[in-house]
Amino acid sequence: MVIALIKPKELYKKLLIMVALVAFAFFFRMTILPVDGRVIFSTFYPAVALVTLFCGYRIGLLGMVLSGFLAYFFFLQPFQTLKILNVEASIGLATFFLASSIICLAFSKYSHEAQSKLFKPQGLIEKIFVMAILMGFAFLLRISALPIESRVIYSTFYPAIAVITLTCGFRIGLISMLVGGFLSYFYLLTPLNTFKFLDFDQGVGLLTYIVASGIICLSLREVIIRGQKIKQVNEALQDLMSSNSLGKNLEELVQVIASTIEMRDPYTSGHQRRVSQLGVAIGNKLGLPERNLIGIKLAGLIHDLGKMRIPIEILTKPGKLSDAEQSLIREHPTFAYEALKDLNAPWPLAKIVWQHHERIDGTGYPNQLTKDEILIEARILAVADVVEAMSAMRPYREGLGVNAALSEIRKNAGLKYDPEVVDACINIFESGEFHW
Repeated sequence: MVIALIKPKELYKKLLIMVALVAFAFFFRMTILPVDGRVIFSTFYPAVALVTLFCGYRIGLLGMVLSGFLAYFFFLQPFQTLKILNVEASIGLATFFLASSIICLAFSKYSHEAQSKLFKPQGLIEKIFVMAILMGFAFLLRISALPIESRVIYSTFYPAIAVITLTCGFRIGLISMLVGGFLSYFYLLTPLNTFKFLDFDQGVGLLTYIVASGIICLSLREVIIRGQKIKQVNEALQDLMSSNSLGKNLEELVQVIASTIEMRDPYTSGHQRRVSQLGVAIGNKLGLPERNLIGIKLAGLIHDLGKMRIPIEILTKPGKLSDAEQSLIREHPTFAYEALKDLNAPWPLAKIVWQHHERIDGTGYPNQLTKDEILIEARILAVADVVEAMSAMRPYREGLGVNAALSEIRKNAGLKYDPEVVDACINIFESGEFHW
């Protein structure tokens, strides 16, 4: 919601927007309601919220001060029961400033840190209990501090709704809004002589309350969501920072393993390096996070580690393999998994390597997994493995070329291979983004 708004950068534009929104709220209130009802319903809360959204925290506070000035001199003073600096006027303005400040803070850069430090009840019963306490306190404060003819004028529910939303979440905040509306109508509006059931003033008042409260809830919902995202990003960054040194050492280890394989079978090692490169390029095209790309790179470099346990004569045999030899070859992902499963790494390398010959229709090996059971890294390496294997030369045959390999994965997209992975692979070759 906040991201989609157009936000001016120049100070004069911010001030113009602030004045325009506050003025609109003022004239709306002046023209819609009769003089004795204008003090009762605040259109300034939505205005302050929008000013803060568009123009930032400081301009939002200016809008709040301007609104308070207008509310006092044009709405409080003309009301016969109010005199300058009396208790009721002071309470009314204090309530307005408190609620408006909470709205402004909701959009400030400090809101995420403050929100993360709040007490947060976990269970539904605890949340409802907190809501009942806060709304009850707001109601009793209003009942005990003001005489009956003035209780309708000042809403203590706005700050309560804001705190409830921050501590208990958006849905409980909306429930508290409804509770506030119920209490306002049956205990504050109805006893006042000037109000009759569903008359015009009362309808506008409740509508304004619902709009303002809804904006408060939605605004704080955005704060909570952004705060959660920032927390997730920070945790991911910390995780990545802690894994960088480990990842660097692990990559060095993987390179040593790949070099060892290369000494035994140069074709296999060259194949692994190319599969790793293509896998990373595909993952990057799919928009995977850096963490996943590193996992693809490392797993690609050792995805045929299990072939170390396959006799070299079988790996380089020029003719057709026997059933027994084929069966042994199909065990190489499991051999690799057994070698890597106890490795303490930030990436599931053992599982990626174990699954790189699985197919999304369940016809792969060694465990006949289907799409949702196969890691995305393994689905990527499966395509990269086929493309490289078909393209490159082997001791027992000539290379078939990239076009033949792309034709193969295109034909089996959605059948054996993840169609999104296939599309990304074909795209980076045909656009020239990738080449060996």
